[in-house]
Amino acid sequence: MRHFRLLLLCAATAGCASTARAPAPSPASLQLPARWQSPLDVTHPLVGRIWDPAMQAWRTGDEVLARLLAADVVLLGETHDNPDHHLLQAAVLDALVRSGRSPSVAWEMMDVDQQATLDGYLRGSNVTTDGVGHVVQWEERGWPEWDMYAPIARVALTAKLSLLAANLPLARVRALIRQGPGALSSTERAALHLDTPFPPELQAAVEEEMSLSHCGHLPTEMLPAMALAQRARDAQMAQVIRNAKPPVVLISGAGHARTDRGVPFHLRAQSPSLRVVSVAFQEVAPEAQEPTGYRELYGADVIPFDLVWFTPRLPEEDACARIPHPAPKPKPPTLRTAPPVTVDI
Repeated sequence: MRHFRLLLLCAATAGCASTARAPAPSPASLQLPARWQSPLDVTHPLVGRIWDPAMQAWRTGDEVLARLLAADVVLLGETHDNPDHHLLQAAVLDALVRSGRSPSVAWEMMDVDQQATLDGYLRGSNVTTDGVGHVVQWEERGWPEWDMYAPIARVALTAKLSLLAANLPLARVRALIRQGPGALSSTERAALHLDTPFPPELQAAVEEEMSLSHCGHLPTEMLPAMALAQRARDAQMAQVIRNAKPPVVLISGAGHARTDRGVPFHLRAQSPSLRVVSVAFQEVAPEAQEPTGYRELYGADVIPFDLVWFTPRLPEEDACARIPHPAPKPKPPTLRTAPPVTVDI
């Protein structure tokens, strides 16, 4: 079983197994991994740097932490199978705690119908990090190994933070895909605001994302239903966040943290007074040496996050090869596509 430790970052002049160009956060503010776990492009010029897309500027760790401390909601968007992203999520959560905040931690990987079971376990007398993964049937539900996420849970348990199951139950997701909005009651649809038309340009963008993430194998007529399910999942996570007392940290895939159409879209629509900061942990691409080279990945003129934290990458894996159907693989050639978390319908 892999165990990760969060250690103090080496002196700013030495960096963290990265390039000397990276503006290193202060050791007094953030405790970061002593070394990167991902093996590729560790010396890439963007690794370790934090980009502010709106201002087109680099930010230091201290500047980032100050911004996160002022937020009601912090979304930490990951690539699910990259261990560095989870170590950085844990480091951010730890820094918030050590700075006096006690955020609830919401999880995409836990469905809302698991909350009662999770709460019952957390009220017990022998709560452990591994026990949390076991009680929510983590790996049985198809997520990457719990060991990668354990540092996040360990910080939360040590600080006695609330853990929130945030995702739409899988049975509801399947029903939406098969039956459309009518699969949910009028009350459920209203709660998730599914009766409100989605802007056409966002609908088209989500349908394209669904096609790409399933390697082009989905029938065209199924794409609207898949997009509806994705929208419902984002809305469910936003609802859990709105119902919690701030501050809240969401652990999710980067797609759900997109400011243009993910969870932030629903938060803006329903609770515009909430101060939301979305952070994406982004694997570098060998040929993309500047932040603007990553806009293609998200199909946007501006990278759709408040902050982008660049990391090394894992070896390329052809996730599409797992699906036994001939089809093109329409993905950017230099950007790694992580194995998708798909819905078996």
